[in-house]
Amino acid sequence: MRLFVVLFAVLAEADVNPEVCVDCDSEDMVLLAHAHVEKHRDSCPEVDALLKDYGEKIGPTGNLFGLGEAWQEVPAFYTWKSYLSAVCQYNKMAVADHVPTFLGESETKVKAMTVVAMMANLKVETLHWTACKERVRMEDGSCPCDKDPDCKGGCSGGKINDYTSEKAKIAGFTITTCNGADAPADGCTDFWGNKVDPKNCWFGRGATQLTWPGNYQGLEAIVQKASSVDLCANPDSICDKDQMAWLTAIAYWQQNSKPWDEAHTFESSLEVIRPADKSANPQREKYYCEWLKALDISPVKPTPRPPMPDHGKTTVKSGEGCWQIADRCCDGQARGHRRRIVWDR
Repeated sequence: MRLFVVLFAVLAEADVNPEVCVDCDSEDMVLLAHAHVEKHRDSCPEVDALLKDYGEKIGPTGNLFGLGEAWQEVPAFYTWKSYLSAVCQYNKMAVADHVPTFLGESETKVKAMTVVAMMANLKVETLHWTACKERVRMEDGSCPCDKDPDCKGGCSGGKINDYTSEKAKIAGFTITTCNGADAPADGCTDFWGNKVDPKNCWFGRGATQLTWPGNYQGLEAIVQKASSVDLCANPDSICDKDQMAWLTAIAYWQQNSKPWDEAHTFESSLEVIRPADKSANPQREKYYCEWLKALDISPVKPTPRPPMPDHGKTTVKSGEGCWQIADRCCDGQARGHRRRIVWDR
């Protein structure tokens, strides 16, 4: 125990990375990781409150959520440290813009539930934290991963030309370009590093696997403010750093969080993320329930919904197109607002 205290004290004064530890056992590594994360993460009231009550159970590197660690043989893209930094970065901008902060709930328990709900969905969206760019299929439906025995995870259900401005019009989106452009000026590359026809560049990226030009436009302003990068000209910038991949996910959640804010149930988290493919929803719910239990939090039971009427009126919401209206009015049976990722398992 004395050795642990000395190690922590030294790390608190020096810029030491956990991977430099030689001949450390697992308990040493946990301590080293904790000291490293605490020294280098950004600080803000929302994160400090969360970690004060739940940090030990979540773990120093987001262990509860299965996030990667810096000393792995293949360094993980999504890290807990960068997630916490992205939360604080987003909230700093939110305060300046006089809009609600992320994890701004008054109860720390609800903050923890929000993080769990987000992580349970995003772990599935990112193929267990392995994907920033969507592994789209080619136009003929073939998957480049099938030709590489070392490629794990296969391809998504989407094809490279699924998310164009032209198809956004057909799908009923009211915004079908990104700041008036149907293709990014800087172009893009796919998951495998191949240059892509610019009009096909609006495939999934980031922790929410953001797709469609209109959805990229919805996050353009916050990316511009955070990094001075024009997202509409360079959508690949989401995957330049994991903090940006987290930041766009947080911003997307905040833009669509009303169902969660009102109910705080697993079902309401799905209304925020809106996965068109529902086959992986049981896996999302499994993570959600297991992680809440690990934090000693009881999940909120959903309120039964009244039966859907077979006729009536509805108010069209800002930004909705035909498919989105049909999906809402028909209880999710129509095509989803965003083309979601269907990964081969």
